[in-house]
Amino acid sequence: MTSELIQIQIEQDSGKSLHDHVDGFSLVDLNRCGVGLLELVFAPDLRHGAEAAALAKELSLTLQTIQACGGRMERGELRVDANISVREPGGPFGTRTEVKNLNSFRAVSHAIEYEVWRQITALENGQTIENETRGFDTELEITTSMRDKERKQDYRFMPEPNLPPLVLDPKMIQYEMENLPELPAETRKKLHEIFGLHKNICSQLVDMPEYLKLFQDCLEFKPLSYKFLAAIMFIEIQAYVLEKEVELVPYIERNNIHERAVVSISPKELVEAVNLKEEKLINYSTCGQLIRLKLDGDERPLIEIIDDNDWRLIVDKDFVEKFADDILSSKQEVVEKYLKASPKRRSRFYQNIQRAANDDARSEKVDMGYFGKILNQKLDAMEKAKN
Repeated sequence: MTSELIQIQIEQDSGKSLHDHVDGFSLVDLNRCGVGLLELVFAPDLRHGAEAAALAKELSLTLQTIQACGGRMERGELRVDANISVREPGGPFGTRTEVKNLNSFRAVSHAIEYEVWRQITALENGQTIENETRGFDTELEITTSMRDKERKQDYRFMPEPNLPPLVLDPKMIQYEMENLPELPAETRKKLHEIFGLHKNICSQLVDMPEYLKLFQDCLEFKPLSYKFLAAIMFIEIQAYVLEKEVELVPYIERNNIHERAVVSISPKELVEAVNLKEEKLINYSTCGQLIRLKLDGDERPLIEIIDDNDWRLIVDKDFVEKFADDILSSKQEVVEKYLKASPKRRSRFYQNIQRAANDDARSEKVDMGYFGKILNQKLDAMEKAKN
């Protein structure tokens, strides 16, 4: 999906109107009056609300990357006006409406989809589409008329005699192009090709700059598994952030922010927790608990926390084999059915055996991946002995 950028214009915010449809009053908010705006106009290349939302998201990420603006729609740093029309396949563009001041990617998608449906329904019922400005009600998820357009929306401007033409030096333009930071698409590509991350994880990291920064900061400390590092960030850290309603910030900035609730974690300690799990000193559950304790502000070294709670995994082969023998003995009937079943029908019997192992207290003290390997070896040996 591509869309041509056809025009960029510099404006000043003139404020915004707030309409009370219940009492019939309209108010004017002038808090942002005079604030500079950069408006980017795209060609009518998009066909769905989801495409428009994706374009807005990529634009937001790009603007943040080049530090043109914060790009955060929820803070009013980026807004979208969507021009929408419908037509017969291959026919000319229909009369368009403009839905103003969409302030979330969800609103962009839903407003466009609703407006497309509204226009199609109106035309099929013999009605005409008015060239008008509309607003989007986020609660009802419908568009509502705001005012008629008095003339065609063709972006005409009156020259300002006090502002001479702005001519940019080609050398300056070339310098800026050559020194652009890495853009989101390139970052996603590198995360996938260099670190082997799934494309969905790459997109998640790029979509959430604070998590991307944490992942990149962790690379200095040589994580043993890039995939597990990225996964644990979204499973444990993001879950914590949402649960506590806080904002993740870089570790070095943790003491400089006082106006909002924030949380941080040392990249070095995060990698240490990941590597302890990969080295099978602790299990997945313990890794998650360590990360949460660190997010809570626990200043103890990780190894001290592990030893204080007796969280070290038992790696003694005899202990693990005894554990496997006990489970097989307690599930003797299921084991017999497993051995008699065809390979395609063994799955549910194996799951029954594995469930019994997971319910055993010893499952918290051993690496269950290693346990599963020992269990499979014993089942294979029993099958060979039977044959």
